[in-house]
Amino acid sequence: MIASSLVKAAVHGRDPNWGRIAGAVGNAQAAESWVLEAAGLDAADAAARAGTPVAVDPGRLRIAVAGHAVYAGGPLGFDRSAARAAMTVGEC
Repeated sequence: MIASSLVKAAVHGRDPNWGRIAGAVGNAQAAESWVLEAAGLDAADAAARAGTPVAVDPGRLRIAVAGHAVYAGGPLGFDRSAARAAMTVGEC
């Protein structure tokens, strides 16, 4: 997800847009086989899964932005201004 330009733009712009994060999750792919093996998969399973799309169940997906829950199986009401302010805390 770190590679997602949309997520990077949301973070840089202090925009608590959960849709950008959900979109990046939906585009996620499994790690390289050596990472999957290090996580405990046997070599054959790791090779078969490496680089494949990750199955995402939107009903189980949870997203929080700067400690503010914004999605839990569906959109949540949240204080956009407070979330945006929390994304700015610690700025120099």
